[in-house]
Amino acid sequence: SGSYYSVMITGPDGSDQIGDLGDYTVACNDVRSQSGYAAFLQYIASEGVNLPTQWLLSGSHRASLELVASGKADVAALDAVSWALARRHDLNAQRVKVIGHTAQTPGLPYITSLENRSNADEMRQAISEAMAALGDTDRDAMLLTGFVIRRPDEYDVIGDGWKQLSERGWQNLPGDIG
Repeated sequence: SGSYYSVMITGPDGSDQIGDLGDYTVACNDVRSQSGYAAFLQYIASEGVNLPTQWLLSGSHRASLELVASGKADVAALDAVSWALARRHDLNAQRVKVIGHTAQTPGLPYITSLENRSNADEMRQAISEAMAALGDTDRDAMLLTGFVIRRPDEYDVIGDGWKQLSERGWQNLPGDIG
C-alpha cells in the first residue's frame, strides 16, 4: 500500500491503554521524527492523554525499545518496520507489549537530489527493477514488498499533523527532553 504506521509499546507490566499510564516517561528517537515523536503526540492527542512529564531522547527506535524493555521508559512509538525487525532480531521485543497503533501515513520517500529531478522516472524504474531482481530471501530480510509511486500532495497529511501539534504548542518540546 506504500503506507506505514507506528506501534506504541510499553513494558510487560504496563497498562494496556495509554490513557492509564498516568505520570509517564517516553523514549523518543528524535524530536524531528515522524514515527517516533510526531505520530506519538498525534496519537495521545487523539486519545485525550496528557503530555508526558519526562522524555528520554534515545537516538534510535532500537534504543527506545531497549529503554522501555529495561523499565527506564514507560512507552515509546516505533515505526512498524523497526518493530517487525526487532521482533525478528532483538530479544527486547519479547520484553514489551503493543498497546496501540498510529494512523497510517505515506511511507518515507526516496529523496535523491534537486539536480536529478529530470531523471525521476528513470530512477523509479531502476529502483523497481532492483527490488524485483532480489531473491525472496533478501526481499523478506529487508521487508520489501514493492515500490509505490506517490504524488507529493499525498504527504500533506504529515505536514498537517505537525501543524496541528504546533497549534497545540506540542511541537518541539526541547525543554521536556532530558
